[in-house]
Amino acid sequence: MDSSTIYDQVHEHYSSASHSTSVKYGEAVAKSFGYSAEELANIPEDANLGLSCGNPLAIASLKEAIIDLGSGAGFDVFLASTKVANITSIPLPSNTAHCIISNCVINLVPHADKPVVFREMYRLLKPGGRVAVSDILAKKTLPEKLVTDVAMYVGCIAGASELGEYEGWLKEVGFTGSYKIFAVKN
Repeated sequence: MDSSTIYDQVHEHYSSASHSTSVKYGEAVAKSFGYSAEELANIPEDANLGLSCGNPLAIASLKEAIIDLGSGAGFDVFLASTKVANITSIPLPSNTAHCIISNCVINLVPHADKPVVFREMYRLLKPGGRVAVSDILAKKTLPEKLVTDVAMYVGCIAGASELGEYEGWLKEVGFTGSYKIFAVKN
């Protein structure tokens, strides 16, 4: 599958999801990732599509300017807006944000383009800035049949990077210091 096809399919899938997700489903998904009932009550009803794979706000400690790499219907942006100034359009100048958040987005980017995402994150962060990402990572190389399945790609599975790749991309662009990778164990 080429990058253009992936981007087109992801756009089509998430555009469709924005018109068909039930509020109860979105709420159940959000609560399973630790979003509180109070947080859910403070966003527009249609902002939560139930497409999260984590809760980057739980680890971001937001107090300043942020960039959300993929806000979907704006779920995390609406919640963050009560705490910080929002920056929502790219391209932006270098050293723009103190924190970059992403919730289940980087795994939707074609594999060849993922290093660019990490370079852009590093470029956009102010010195000492941080990244809070919720994403799906693979423990081992995924089978070709799964990787080329469009439904698995837009479902955030086929585009999952291996943990070592993710760590490598972080280091290659210059991220240093400590970081934590949280994993759900089966």
